[in-house]
Amino acid sequence: MFSEERTLFISRKAGVSDLSSLIGCVKECGFDETSYLTANADLQTAGLDPASALFHFLAYGVDEHRDVPGGTLADGLAGLTALPMADQAYAIRLFRNLFFGQLENPCTAERLWHAVDGGLIESIRAMGGVPYFIIGDSHTTSYRRQSSNGTEWLAPLPLLCHGGSAIRLAGDDARSMHGREILRWARTTESLPFKFDVPVFLKFGGIDAEFLWVRRRIRKGAYRFSLDEFDAFARESVSRYGLFLDALGSIVDPKLLRVCSVFPSALVEARWAERFLAAHRGTPENDRHLAAELQKTEIPDLATRNRLRALYNSHLRCLCEGRGLEFVDDFPPFLDSNGSTGHRFLASAGDHHLNYDACEETEGCRGIGDAALADAHIFVLQRPPIRGADRVLALLEGGKLGFDGARVAVALHRHKYALCRADRRTMGLRWVDPQPEAHRLQFLGADHRGLAALEDIDEGGPAHLAPDDAQFLNGLRRLDKAHIGAGFEIGVDPIDGRREPLDRARIRAGDDDHVAVAPGIDRGFDLADHLG
Repeated sequence: MFSEERTLFISRKAGVSDLSSLIGCVKECGFDETSYLTANADLQTAGLDPASALFHFLAYGVDEHRDVPGGTLADGLAGLTALPMADQAYAIRLFRNLFFGQLENPCTAERLWHAVDGGLIESIRAMGGVPYFIIGDSHTTSYRRQSSNGTEWLAPLPLLCHGGSAIRLAGDDARSMHGREILRWARTTESLPFKFDVPVFLKFGGIDAEFLWVRRRIRKGAYRFSLDEFDAFARESVSRYGLFLDALGSIVDPKLLRVCSVFPSALVEARWAERFLAAHRGTPENDRHLAAELQKTEIPDLATRNRLRALYNSHLRCLCEGRGLEFVDDFPPFLDSNGSTGHRFLASAGDHHLNYDACEETEGCRGIGDAALADAHIFVLQRPPIRGADRVLALLEGGKLGFDGARVAVALHRHKYALCRADRRTMGLRWVDPQPEAHRLQFLGADHRGLAALEDIDEGGPAHLAPDDAQFLNGLRRLDKAHIGAGFEIGVDPIDGRREPLDRARIRAGDDDHVAVAPGIDRGFDLADHLG
């Protein structure tokens, strides 16, 4: 198929003695020369034809992270895994390229939903991959990462629930179909030849906090914005979500579940109504009626909507704490210093999701989506590495302290600290983590440091609020102790005090020794080992 010179080149590069076997495996994975050229227009410009496309992919494309259209996941991957190749690093890169090409095939989604493929999981792991399932609404796109660290790489297995809301996952009506389908999928793990041990990330609630809440207000004629009304809705949504998680946890080991926070809102005021109406498009008559009703409805601005989402996340965090589930908070990395969504992350025209492309293109922000994929919440305690998490992925063993490629310390969450005494609670990075419950007015009272000081300093929360809510907020602002640290961002929050010296917002001494936080600006958290 290739010239003698090209055959020798590929054979040496891959470390195979029988090049025809390698080509056969790649073809079985769905590689098509014409599709490869179509997906990479620069190759056509350079004069490559289909006859030379396969050679280019095997010789160069594997190392260039080219778009590689493929068949349905996991066609041919088992055969590729079994093929003897002396250069294992090349074999891993080839497998990974073909895996992600198959992931983009429209037929892959249906196959992933059909059942858990034990053979695929074993092949991924044999080729250095770290598989994880991500189930949720359309915001799960941000979790489809291609991060790697040497020969280890992330292998996302997405199960998309179009329009899925947290409040409707549990129930018997037609609108709860997503919940029933997820539970059906989970039951397929019972027939695997090995114990199912793949992390499962769940991303629901964003639709509830952004659109569904407003839709309910319109139906009830509640045109004025009410914090109490949103709080009641958020509690109901999270409570119903909890019932679904109970059902899922009775099938899949609850220790494998990672419940993700909702993202900040990505819609500025000028685009909100347009995207809301687009998401609820129906008959022309219904569309006109909804548009008229929406004009009468008070919609909070972006900063306020983010504080409402922070309130929703606080209820979600409490739910996880109460059930012993892992809570993955990927809300803060997208916020600016004022608590608003960072400008570069705002949705593009015609969309309502965070701008994923902007995250990829911005130095220091390429690991934003990866921040959610740290087993037991591994946080980076300094500024992000210069090249982002896609280049310094830290896949660490549980219970250890590690460093990423920039020698930035990462520490473990939930009772797994390497340098702490036993049975310590959470070390918050941007807030106090052990007790997220806060008076809901706090989420609307920030005026200059965003959401940073909105959580209770006390592990158990204040026993008595100030008689006047505004006075209580002023007390928090007077201390603003969530900003302890050497830089402009939040450092470690002291907790575990045993007595309350004053009946006001306060901070007390604790005995929880953690990893030191070096001075720095723009601290955040990055990907580490949620997948261990």
